[in-house]
Amino acid sequence: MKKFQDGKAARNVKLQLTDGHRIKLLTAAELSELTGVTKSHAYRWIKDPSTLPDRMRDMLEMKALGKIPGFGPGWYFDDNGIQGPRGEAFTEYELDNFGQAMTIVRNYDRDILKLRQQIDWLQQKLQTPPELRKQYSKPKVIQFHEHVKAKEEKQIKEG
Repeated sequence: MKKFQDGKAARNVKLQLTDGHRIKLLTAAELSELTGVTKSHAYRWIKDPSTLPDRMRDMLEMKALGKIPGFGPGWYFDDNGIQGPRGEAFTEYELDNFGQAMTIVRNYDRDILKLRQQIDWLQQKLQTPPELRKQYSKPKVIQFHEHVKAKEEKQIKEG
């Protein structure tokens, strides 16, 4: 039997493309379609993958494997959105709302920090004898509330 009898052997030759997590086998027709080169040139790359230029390999990893440039291994696009290396998936809707969720988390972190500072101040004040407590300056949040309360009392007296 001849080497390429009926073209079967030629059609079964494929370029193995991998990003370390997934493997994709590309035919010469697929390579030609993805890269815009002729099939004969695609067969040269299949025969000797080392002749495939690095930029072309990067582009194929993005197009064929869905690899995301600049992300670590295992991050890629598919029909469902972005897939992570541990199997997590992020849809377009989730990514759209991610910024808002992160703003909420940052605000909670800021509020928790302020509350911890108030707790520390109150604990320190409680450990101080009553006659020395006036020496401590009050936290800004507490000063603000007292200022508002004093202003309201002044308006009631004047009114």
